Amino acid sequence: MSDARGTKVLVGVPSKEFGRGRPCAMPACKTTLSRYNPGDFCSAHEARFEPKLYETMEDMNVCRRCNTVKPATAGYFRRRDNGLNATCKVCEQNQERQRKERVKQLAAETAIEEAKRPKKRCSICGKYKPRTLDHFRASKESVDGLTRRCDECMHEVWRQASAKSRKKKAQAVAFESPNRMMSGEVRE
Repeated sequence: MSDARGTKVLVGVPSKEFGRGRPCAMPACKTTLSRYNPGDFCSAHEARFEPKLYETMEDMNVCRRCNTVKPATAGYFRRRDNGLNATCKVCEQNQERQRKERVKQLAAETAIEEAKRPKKRCSICGKYKPRTLDHFRASKESVDGLTRRCDECMHEVWRQASAKSRKKKAQAVAFESPNRMMSGEVRE
């Protein structure tokens, strides 16, 4: 296979170094080209401006989502066990971005609906209690301004953590070093 300049190019195997840190020739593209990239464009713009790099249609693949003909390389399509993915990386990224926006919007809508309810469910005990500062603590992170745990459960968690800490301290004090045991200084 040869590029637009007529030089032989082995796909996937870098043969020469073409200069480190060259920017893509596309205006407003801030991509820095690899030193093994012989072209003037990054992989996102290469197929548009240098179609002669790929001489036959065997080297091309059609994206199922955008119906664009792109080179059948790992730069454009994700690899799978049985070949290349049917959708290009750009379409996959757009789909993932849209999915994240939908999930974020749905979470915000459900949080707002939850905040409108007169009672709130504690995440530990599962009981529904009035949505007031008497039953839940204030929280800047949540939409409704209250913690997920009720005060009773929070106090129980703190009691357990405190007891665990006291137990560790008691074990540390009760530990006798081998040197003290040999000298006969054993505490009773």
